[in-house]
Amino acid sequence: MVWPIRRRRAARLPSSYREKDHGLAGGPAHRAGSAVPTDEGAHPSALTVRMAVSAPGARVRQAQSWDAGQIGLVAMEQARRWFVPAARIAIFVIYFWFGLLKIIGQSPASPLAAALVSHTIGLQFFGMSFKALAVYECMLGILFLIPAATGVAAVLLLVHMGIVASPLILVAGAAWTHPLVPTFEGQYIIKDLALIALAVGVVAYNRASDGGFRAEN
Repeated sequence: MVWPIRRRRAARLPSSYREKDHGLAGGPAHRAGSAVPTDEGAHPSALTVRMAVSAPGARVRQAQSWDAGQIGLVAMEQARRWFVPAARIAIFVIYFWFGLLKIIGQSPASPLAAALVSHTIGLQFFGMSFKALAVYECMLGILFLIPAATGVAAVLLLVHMGIVASPLILVAGAAWTHPLVPTFEGQYIIKDLALIALAVGVVAYNRASDGGFRAEN
C-alpha cells in the first residue's frame, strides 16, 4: 500500500534521508542506474519495500532459467565430446567379444553360419571359414580403436555386414517366420543396422576433425 504524502512535507525531509538512503531522483542510487521508481507521491519507505519484494523473485526466476539453459548446453557439449570415443569402444567390444566367442566355439550364431556355408561353399568348409570370420571380426574391432585406421575399418565393416546379412536372403527359412517377421536369428542380423549408423557417425566426425568437410577456395 502506498501512503500519499504532501510535497512540502517531503521537502522537509533531510537530504541524506531522501537521496542517499532511498535512491530518490538525484541521489547516488538513482545516478547508478537503479530501477527504483521516482514517484513523488509515494512514501520513500514504500518505494524501498516495493523494490525489496519484487526484485528477489525476478532474480530467482532468471537464475532458474539460466541454470536450465546452461545444463542443456553442457550436456550437448559433453555428448559431442564423448560420442566418438564411446562409439569406438562400443564397436570394439561388440566385434572383438563376438569374434572371440566364435574362436572358442561358444557362439550362438554357429547354426545359422553353418546353414549359410552349407548353401554356398559347402559344409566341409564351415570350420575354416567360421574361424576366419572370427579373426576378421576381432581385427575389425581393434581397427576401430585406431583413429588413423577409421577409413579402412569402415570399409571392412561394410564387407562384413554384407556377409552376415546374406542369410536374410540365402537362408530365408532360418531368418524369417513370415514376411517382415524375423526369427531370433533374423533380429540378431537386422540389429546390425545400428552398428552401421554408429560407424557412419565415427567416420563423419573423423573426417570433420581432419578438415575433410571444409570448403575449398
